[in-house]
Amino acid sequence: PNITEIAFSPDGTLHFVSVGRVWKLVNDSLDVAAGSGRPGFNGESAPAADLNLGAIVDIAFTPSGQLLIVDGYNRLRRLDPDGLVRTIAGSARPAAATGLTGDGGPATEASLSGPRQVFPFRDGTLWIRDLAGRHLR
Repeated sequence: PNITEIAFSPDGTLHFVSVGRVWKLVNDSLDVAAGSGRPGFNGESAPAADLNLGAIVDIAFTPSGQLLIVDGYNRLRRLDPDGLVRTIAGSARPAAATGLTGDGGPATEASLSGPRQVFPFRDGTLWIRDLAGRHLR
């Protein structure tokens, strides 16, 4: 299978994206970190291995080690310590249909249009490179 993204967690664990999943290599064993591998959208929050993530376009880690996933549904998602993946930015309203909305409000109400990268900073700030909208948010 094609590997499309690679990232290392703060503890040095290798993670990579392949076939709609984020995999991690731990002690010579491959484990699914997130993603069901099935296409489609099945909700905002779900156990990591049950969530359909579509085309995963980027992964990164917060300084505290939380996995961030930019998915093909114009959302930024985070794997929380409880094992659930939650949407933390982006909404069901794509910017292509509604225009760029959500600035100054909750991140989950913002419309993203082709997010391609996430940049986590030590202070907890996340910047999202939004390709189609040509913005850094």
